[in-house]
Amino acid sequence: MKSRRLFKQRHQAASVIQRAYSAHCEHQQYLTLKSSVLTIQRTYRATAAAKVQMQKYQTMRSAAVVFQAAYRGQQVRKQVARWHQAATVIQSAFRKHREEVKCQAMRLSAIIAQRCYRGCILQRQEREKFLKMKQSTIALQALFRGWCVRRDIRRQNQAAIVIQSSWRCSVQRRIFQRTREAAMKLQRRVRAVQLGTLERNNYTRMRKAAITLQKHCRAWIARRQRWVRSRQQRRRCLEDRRKVHIAQRAVKCWLGRRHKAASVIQQAVRKLLLRRRQETVQQGILKAQALWRGHRSRRQNDDARLVKLRHRFRKVYAGVGEEDKLCNKTSSALDYLLRYKHFSSILEALRNLETATSLSPECCERLVERGANVIVTLVRCCNRSVPCMDVITYSVQILLNLSKYHQSIEAVYLVDSFVEPLLDLLLLYIFFFRRL
Repeated sequence: MKSRRLFKQRHQAASVIQRAYSAHCEHQQYLTLKSSVLTIQRTYRATAAAKVQMQKYQTMRSAAVVFQAAYRGQQVRKQVARWHQAATVIQSAFRKHREEVKCQAMRLSAIIAQRCYRGCILQRQEREKFLKMKQSTIALQALFRGWCVRRDIRRQNQAAIVIQSSWRCSVQRRIFQRTREAAMKLQRRVRAVQLGTLERNNYTRMRKAAITLQKHCRAWIARRQRWVRSRQQRRRCLEDRRKVHIAQRAVKCWLGRRHKAASVIQQAVRKLLLRRRQETVQQGILKAQALWRGHRSRRQNDDARLVKLRHRFRKVYAGVGEEDKLCNKTSSALDYLLRYKHFSSILEALRNLETATSLSPECCERLVERGANVIVTLVRCCNRSVPCMDVITYSVQILLNLSKYHQSIEAVYLVDSFVEPLLDLLLLYIFFFRRL
């Protein structure tokens, strides 16, 4: 009975799905047929209207051509009469002008010769003045540049000398302290041995009177102990001396490496400063060239519309604040999503995020750093209402924008249980639209 009931339920569900799919297919066919019929009707009506308008246009064109021919004939006849009258006036004026031109040509030739001669003399004088001024300017520039270079070299040498003196002073101070400590250790040990010897001699003198039989034995034991202790002391001194030599060799090697590293660092810093100075000069030259080319291009190609558009852009850029930048909009939109719960604030924040992620990969990386799982959580909390559908639309578009870039695609696909909510929403909205 349970199996039949389950089979009956499945059969009913399959019949419902088949009916919905068949209705959807029939609806699509009806929409296709309706659109084709409407297209044919619009084309036929447009053709009929075009024929009527063409007939009217041809009638008006023939009348206009007749009127234009009559008017142009009248204007040509008036123009020919005016030309004939002007030709007689021009001939009389030309004959008078020809004689005046001959006189003026002779006068102008004399004036031009005088101007050329005076211009050559003035040009020679001005060129001599310019060459003298150029030589003096070059000399002043060379002196100033040499002074600047010498000043920079002097400052660099002084800085290097100060650094080297400080370093050598610290190294020598460390060596002196270590030598002083080793000498103090040796002095303490020698003084301890001397004091022990003195105390031992006093003790033997005091015991000589009391213990006569034990004198030779104790003297031999004392000599044996002194010999052993002297051997141990000598061994310790040699060991300390060997350690001091090893430490001195290690310090000398370390100082040599530090000196070599300091020289290498100084060379690298000088090369870096020279390269930066050259790059600065080159950037200044390129910027000056770009400014000159832009100025020349604007002078050659500008018109009133482009100038007006440029002024409008400048006004817009002057009114732009820090909050209008894409990065700041992204941060404020994320704060809205995390703080507020009203649909208007959430929709505004999602619109800003969709615009920022579609235009800037840096905004996508910032959104990933702040947490892209907020968008997925927002999608999970939505239902089938119209505002929630808008929220889901913007959220899916944001996720698609994040999936375009390699830096942010992993953050989208590594979210826990991310695919299941999307599939559930897809199936839900498919059945919803089929019922509609």
